[in-house]
Amino acid sequence: MHIMGKNITKRDLETLTGAPLAQCVREFRFSGGMADGMRGIELASFCGLHFTVLPDRGLDIGDCSLNGLPIGWRSSAQMASPEFFTPESTEFGRLFHGGLLTTCGLTQAGDACEIEGRIHPVHGEYSFLKAESVSLSCDWDNERPIAVISGKVTQSRLYKERLVLDRKILFPLDGNRIEIRDCVENTGFAPVPLMLVYHINFGWPLLSDGSHIELDAIDTTGDGDYRLLGQPSLNAESEEWHHNLRVDIEGYSHARTVNPGFASAEVSFLKSTLPYLHQWKFLRTGEYVLALEPCNTFILGQEKEKENGTLEFIQPGERREFRVAIEIAAAK
Repeated sequence: MHIMGKNITKRDLETLTGAPLAQCVREFRFSGGMADGMRGIELASFCGLHFTVLPDRGLDIGDCSLNGLPIGWRSSAQMASPEFFTPESTEFGRLFHGGLLTTCGLTQAGDACEIEGRIHPVHGEYSFLKAESVSLSCDWDNERPIAVISGKVTQSRLYKERLVLDRKILFPLDGNRIEIRDCVENTGFAPVPLMLVYHINFGWPLLSDGSHIELDAIDTTGDGDYRLLGQPSLNAESEEWHHNLRVDIEGYSHARTVNPGFASAEVSFLKSTLPYLHQWKFLRTGEYVLALEPCNTFILGQEKEKENGTLEFIQPGERREFRVAIEIAAAK
């Protein structure tokens, strides 16, 4: 691996420090506030990227920074333990803290709705489910150290869905790339809706006046210019676009948020199972955010998607693979 302009081997690190990877990975629990008692896993690369994985929030990603400056976005809502979750739609604004990644699903994404007496909350319940069988390892792959976090998240209820998401997060410690590998399995005996959104949130200073979006779209729905970002405004309104992107030779689509004076963040995703990229831009003072959201849905809520004929289903025993990566690069 390449650190501080030098090629460093595993043996070099063992020579220089007694615990080569101890400073890169740390497990902890939150203390105080609405997140009190939640599990957390901190990871830091030798290249300045630092982020927190939240096992008690579906193995989503909380804070993220590059060389001490934020990359991800945090809303004014506190990070909260799953015990605070209720399905009422009015609770969403109180509990949506943002973070670098909030996973929305697994059977609902978008506007809240009520179907057969069951409330499907805004963006579903996945992010408030606790992961089980969580494991953390640091392995060497051809002289490259890689941290791997894995676990299972189950969304199930009597007479309804039985879905298991198996998540693996891979993080090479000599780079600034986070890779998420998910597999969703329907362990039940009936088809159920499958709605999945990777709500990837960027804030200041990556988001600033002069920042812009780069993507290669086949077609886009939505009004206004999605490419340009600006300063916060008290009168800014929420804006959204839905993109159908071209793919590279390996079947991945890409979109980048670029601040020429700070850094860029590229989101890549396997289009075969995540055919769309949703974009949310909200430049209001105090809630200054841009989200790039690979998804398999139009994010209208389960009821509207069913009415429109766009609701996907996963069959009994079916397993479906999803791939998303976030790569941060400092400006040159």
